[in-house]
Amino acid sequence: MLAATDKYDLPTIIWAGRNDILQSIDSSVTEANIASMVAALESVGNENYVILSITNDLDEPSGSPGYNSVIAL
Repeated sequence: MLAATDKYDLPTIIWAGRNDILQSIDSSVTEANIASMVAALESVGNENYVILSITNDLDEPSGSPGYNSVIAL
């Protein structure tokens, strides 16, 4: 995301969290990863970004740990 210096002025879409959703019950791992991406973008002057939410997987029924993690995030 930072290697393409000619694209810094274009919008960046951050869609993170699916791969690490179960690593932290309180979503702190995912939140820290997103914060790191935002900080990296802002450090090069790109404030043109949007952060998308993740969705529940079919294997995460209501009440399951995965479901609860996604809802909390």
